[in-house]
Amino acid sequence: MTKFVEEIRKIIREFNALREATKGKTASIMKDERYSDDFKRNLIAQEKQACKAIQEQLISKAKKITEDAKNELLKGKTVGTRDQAFDIKLSNVLQLLKTIGDSMTLDELTELVEPFRQDYYTMNLLRKVFVKGNIKGVMEIFGVDRIDHNVSAMDELMKHLSQEFNRDIDKADTMRLLITLEVMKE
Repeated sequence: MTKFVEEIRKIIREFNALREATKGKTASIMKDERYSDDFKRNLIAQEKQACKAIQEQLISKAKKITEDAKNELLKGKTVGTRDQAFDIKLSNVLQLLKTIGDSMTLDELTELVEPFRQDYYTMNLLRKVFVKGNIKGVMEIFGVDRIDHNVSAMDELMKHLSQEFNRDIDKADTMRLLITLEVMKE
């Protein structure tokens, strides 16, 4: 995880350096009295267009690093044996949670989820159902999974990276990206 965070920080530093260089060039163009206002706008637009290509390269690099890190995190997660009986059980559990999940006791909910404990992806789905349905016992049944936390943080980070790196470079703000990196756990 540390390597991932450092690689993303490096990309953010590259982006910030690009933004500062662009601001400097833009300020220099604006100060130059030899040019008309229209010509200045054209020069600035050309400068920003050149930056756009670099911004796209940085996004692409960040996406690859993030995907590789997510795959590494998820490598150890197990997938249970899935057959028709598994699918029927899961469907029944989901229906029960939807209809009466909020009125069930913690013991009943725990018992309901128990057959799926060995399947990371199904447990992740069930956790989401519990959270969305505001069903009690999320922490007691599912606990805290740092891998889930970090995968979610990576997804959030990529969303913010895409937003910031795709906008006008003058308006980009990388502070939110750095905050997202800080909340990631080892």
